[in-house]
Amino acid sequence: MAKPGNAMVAEIDPGKPLVAYPGKSCGSCTACCATVPVKEIALAAFVPCPHLRSLPDAGIGCKIYPMRPYSCRSWSCSWLISDLPAEFRPDRIGVVVDPIPDMVRVNGKDIPASQLWVVPGHEDDWRTVEAVKDLVFSIFKAGFAVLWRIKAEGGQRARVMMLHEGQWRVSEPQYGAKEIEGFANDGERLRHAQELVRQR
Repeated sequence: MAKPGNAMVAEIDPGKPLVAYPGKSCGSCTACCATVPVKEIALAAFVPCPHLRSLPDAGIGCKIYPMRPYSCRSWSCSWLISDLPAEFRPDRIGVVVDPIPDMVRVNGKDIPASQLWVVPGHEDDWRTVEAVKDLVFSIFKAGFAVLWRIKAEGGQRARVMMLHEGQWRVSEPQYGAKEIEGFANDGERLRHAQELVRQR
């Protein structure tokens, strides 16, 4: 079985879309379409995309697939672009692993973080589901923090960082452009996160 930590982040080339691993496709999975935000169409995190087919539509997936936004075209989840096994497909494990790293700052130290967008109903799976525990632990072993992104009360996105220090620990980190000094915007912070990944 593939080690999940090896596929948690990718070095992103803004000019090149992420490509599916040979033999893989989304199939019936549309988890990212209901969890991951899309700036071009002002789609917030954890809001199902209005272009997502649902009953009584025939078929599953995006109604505007040939004309989908660039963010959707160029992005793929970590499961799709890696050799992670079938049980890690987002609709099966309840987590969309974002290959684009973010970062957190803990005690003045910048740490790259893997972003896990949690499908509603799976918020506590990191405590109770062995495959999810294994996934999170493999990320820690690779030297990353985890941003366990869940839909919080009132529709606001909650971010929780978890680090492994001999035992599970949950804490609120500094994680955004407003909280972390030295970055003018989220884009600058994400570019710095990529640099942190390259330095490892």
